[in-house]
Amino acid sequence: MKRPIPSVCLIVLASCSTLLLPTACNKPDSSGRSPDTQPAAGGAAPTGTAPARTPIPEIDATKLFPKLEIKIGAARQAARANPDDPEKIGELGALCFTHGLLDAALACFRRNSELRPDQWEWWYCIGRTQELRNDPAAAIPAYEQTLKLEPRCSPAALRLGALKLEKDPAAARALFQSAAELEPRNPVPPYGLGLVAAREGRPAEAAEYYRQSLELLPDYTPAHAALAGVLEAEGKKEEAAWHRQIGGTDTTLVVVGDPIEFGIRRKGLDVQILLNEALTFAQQGRADRADDLLLQAVDLDATGVNARNTLGWVRLRQNRLSEAEEQFRAALKVEPQAPPDLIPAFAVVRSNLGEVLMLKGDKEEAERLLRASLEQRPTDLETLDRFARLLAPQGRGADVAVALQKALAAAPDNPRLHGGVGDLFIRLERYDDAIAALQRATQLAPQFAPAWHTLGLAHRGKGAMDAAERAWRQALAAAPNYMPPRMALVGVLLGKADYAGAVTLIDEGIKANPNEMELVNGLAWLLATCPTDNVRDGRRAVQLAEQACKAASFRNHAYLDTLAAAYAEAGDFEEALKTIGRAIRLAREADDGEAAQKYQQRQALYQQNRPCRDKPQ
Repeated sequence: MKRPIPSVCLIVLASCSTLLLPTACNKPDSSGRSPDTQPAAGGAAPTGTAPARTPIPEIDATKLFPKLEIKIGAARQAARANPDDPEKIGELGALCFTHGLLDAALACFRRNSELRPDQWEWWYCIGRTQELRNDPAAAIPAYEQTLKLEPRCSPAALRLGALKLEKDPAAARALFQSAAELEPRNPVPPYGLGLVAAREGRPAEAAEYYRQSLELLPDYTPAHAALAGVLEAEGKKEEAAWHRQIGGTDTTLVVVGDPIEFGIRRKGLDVQILLNEALTFAQQGRADRADDLLLQAVDLDATGVNARNTLGWVRLRQNRLSEAEEQFRAALKVEPQAPPDLIPAFAVVRSNLGEVLMLKGDKEEAERLLRASLEQRPTDLETLDRFARLLAPQGRGADVAVALQKALAAAPDNPRLHGGVGDLFIRLERYDDAIAALQRATQLAPQFAPAWHTLGLAHRGKGAMDAAERAWRQALAAAPNYMPPRMALVGVLLGKADYAGAVTLIDEGIKANPNEMELVNGLAWLLATCPTDNVRDGRRAVQLAEQACKAASFRNHAYLDTLAAAYAEAGDFEEALKTIGRAIRLAREADDGEAAQKYQQRQALYQQNRPCRDKPQ
């Protein structure tokens, strides 16, 4: 099982064909007329008279967070000073849209559609705002106008399809199909087609579309919910329970990765988007840019909890522990005045602060904070992981096991929790407990490949290799593209000297994951060095090893070692010596003395015109 994702909310943006933001839509009007002479949307202006435009809205921002009130006031002042500037009006509209002032946002977007009626982005903004105002009848013509002006706008097609689904499923189907052609990797179009098939009485076809959606985005909850409904109707209760656990009951189509709305909210200073961007910059090592965004978010976050928690988390990852501690403690100070819906956020803050104190050596307070966090969220895997890392080295694995069993009791039908807890039991070397948790996970979710893989690891920990192999084969059957069980099985086959079987398994993995260079390199090594004569293939080994090295710009010393072995197997010892020499230099530059020593041993073989051979396992 992978370690849990850090306790910060992340927004997943699916790829989209074009990123077009409203503020980038100031194209010259094709008619050559100035904005003041443009007709208002919906009809021509009377000859010789100025068009009637939607006025720039009055805004009562006094109930907003003070710093946000100031920003909106400044944006409105700029819009009033530039009443025919779509960018200034769009900035005000974005702020209002993002912070819930939907009537004011609608007025801004309408005015821009009157100033620039040929620019589809403003029509899309009108449609989305009308949707959020719970006025679908007004959203539909706005989306239709969007698609008339820009037929490639996939988000408009998806949202319009969802609105037309009930009364005109045929039109909805055409819209979803159009979106699928525009964005074949987007999980939403097949989900929409599944909803159409279900509405038209074709449940098997609907289920197939839902599965396609989940292949593209395994965590797309509406597809899980809808698929659970189909499976329940078919009497497949076990499989349905897994999907119901993830998806719940809400099958409403959700558009993920909408670049247009993302652009509006980004310009509107959405706190969570600022935090997510800051995290991205921090992970890229761009600390100054991350800090700018984090400080903006702290300024705009009314309570400061989410922003300070994220800022603290970034400081933690930068190993600036005292600053991280300061932010987490500042976030906890507002807990007594916080609204009830924010209470779970403080459990996250306590867990993060516990991590800081663990690193600073304050084990006593760290334990107290982690226990308090688990009282609020007993099933949080990241906090359980921290609890295990804190107590297990102290010889207190039994205390950790109590917390793990409490988590399982709190959510007995959650397969992901059972899978994660099973992984933690393995780390405690409590293999029987791990096997029990993981078997429960696979019972609840027979297609949950990571749980099957981890179950194999638990059996291996007990020395039960036959059971481990069965579990890994189950994992591979559930998810042929999932690499960990495939590689575990390769190890099993190599241990049995079934080299041909290992080659087949790796080959299948490469077909499923052609860009996985570790697999490519592994197959090249096996073909170059296998102790069985009829498995080796020097020519193919060279092709594969060169492919891996090119992908790494010939800077990966392990890949170069494989390429040298492949050249030697093919009889080209001159190239083998050149290549292994480069591998030795790169290993030394990387301060990897152990690898350099191994490469030198192989270098001695090539100097004697002898190929490298792995020893039978």
